[in-house]
Amino acid sequence: MNKKRLFLVIITFLFIISCQSNQEDGIPIEQILHFPEKTENKKINYYDKEYSKELDIRNKKGEYSLILSGYAYSPDKDAYYNVYRSSFLDRNGNFVKGTPKNIEDFLVYEKVMDVGLGKFYKEIDNLEKVQKKEPKLADLDKYVQDWINILREERAKIKEIRSYYETGEYKKDDYSKGKILNDEYLKILYKRKQIFRTLNKKVKQEDYEEEKTIISNSISDDNLYMNLRKLNLLMGIFDDRLYDWNEISIGKNEKFNVDIKNQKRYRAELELILMEVEKQLKKTKELTTDSKIYSMYLKKDVYIKILEQGDKGVELSKKILDKIDNKNYDNLNALAVDNVVNTLEMYINIRQNLIVK
Repeated sequence: MNKKRLFLVIITFLFIISCQSNQEDGIPIEQILHFPEKTENKKINYYDKEYSKELDIRNKKGEYSLILSGYAYSPDKDAYYNVYRSSFLDRNGNFVKGTPKNIEDFLVYEKVMDVGLGKFYKEIDNLEKVQKKEPKLADLDKYVQDWINILREERAKIKEIRSYYETGEYKKDDYSKGKILNDEYLKILYKRKQIFRTLNKKVKQEDYEEEKTIISNSISDDNLYMNLRKLNLLMGIFDDRLYDWNEISIGKNEKFNVDIKNQKRYRAELELILMEVEKQLKKTKELTTDSKIYSMYLKKDVYIKILEQGDKGVELSKKILDKIDNKNYDNLNALAVDNVVNTLEMYINIRQNLIVK
C-alpha cells in the first residue's frame, strides 16, 4: 500500500469513528493510539513527598492491573457457570429441570470445582487489601468495591444453589425455587461482567498512557527494545478492543460472545489498530541490524522469536477480521484466544527473556 493510499484510509477511518463517537461509550481510539511527545527528564528528588505519593498511586494502580489481568485470563471464573449450564440451561440459555443424572453430575463436579473456586475467591481478600491502601483513588476505588461486592454476591448465590440441590429441596417444590435461583444467578453473572468491563477499561486506559509515556521518552531508531515494546503494546490494544475490554472466555470451544452496539465503529477501530501494528512491525524489522542487537545486549534468538510472534499476531488478526466481515463466528474465539496468548508470550519474551543478564 503506497503512502498516499495509506493516508486516505486512515483519514476515512478517523472520519467514520469521529462521526459515530457519541453513539457508543468507550475510550476514543485516537487517544489510545496517540503517543505523547518526548518530555525532558526531570531530576527526581526521592525524598520529595509529592514524588512518594505519585509512586504510591502508581504502585496501587499496578496492583489493580495485575489482579485484573490474572482474573481476565483465569479459567476458574467460568468454571462454575460451565458446569451449571450443562446441567440446567438449554442451548438458548433457558432454565430446564435437570434429570437425576444431571443433578448427580452437577453436585460431583461442583464439589471438585469448589476447591479451585475457594482459592479463586480468596483473591477477593487480596483485592480488598489493595483497595483499602492509601492513597485513595476516587476514580478507581469505587469500581473496585463494586466488583468485590458482586463477586461475593456470586459466591453466596453459588452456595445457595448447591444447598438447594444437595438437600433435595427441588423434589418438594418441583424446581420452583430452582427457577428463581437460576434467574438471580444469571442476573448476578451479567452484572459481574458489566462491572468488570467498566473497571477493566479504566485501568487499561491508564496502563496504556503510562506505557506510552515510557516508550516515547526512550524510543529511537537505535533502541530496538523500545520498538518491540511499542509493537507489543499495540498488539495488546488490538486484543483488548477485540473483546471490548470484557472478560475473556479462555475455552477455545466457547462462543465469541461480545455484544457490540456499533459494529461499523468496532470494525473500523480494529482495522486502524492493526494498521498501526503492521506499521510498527515493518519499521522494527527495517531498523534491525546485528550491531544494534548486540549493542543493547539482546539475545538474537529471542529477538527473532519476538519478530515471528509479531508476524503471527498480524496473521491471526487478519483472520479474525475476515471472520467478522463474513459473519463467520465458528472458531472465532479459538483464533482470538490464540492471539491473546501470542501477545502475552511475546510480552514475557520482551520483559524477561530478551536481555542478556
